Amino acid sequence: MKKTASGPHRFSSLAEAHHALGLSQPQHPLISIHDATAHPVPVTPGHGPHVLSFYKIALKTGGGGQLAYGQGYYDFTEGSLLLAAPNQVLGGASEVGCQGGVVLLVHPDFLLGYPLAKT
Repeated sequence: MKKTASGPHRFSSLAEAHHALGLSQPQHPLISIHDATAHPVPVTPGHGPHVLSFYKIALKTGGGGQLAYGQGYYDFTEGSLLLAAPNQVLGGASEVGCQGGVVLLVHPDFLLGYPLAKT
């Protein structure tokens, strides 16, 4: 039997990403902030690569390791600052959860009407 290749999972909304991670629904549909120190986000097998349709800014202060980022790996031990634009491939088999820090998710529509949306 031939193994079929499946692409990365796509998250089209903040609510969908929150649901997949077992978090409560965001209070706003276009922006979300999560305190991963108070509520760690474990990554369980099967999450694998994913694509977000929104910006992600994550300050990770614990749970160092490797994160698949594009075609390579992003290595961190003491913590990291991750900045990702919409439609970037993130994650993989060696990804670890966010055991501390803060994660900010911003939908591109939140920036409409501002010069930053044009960059």
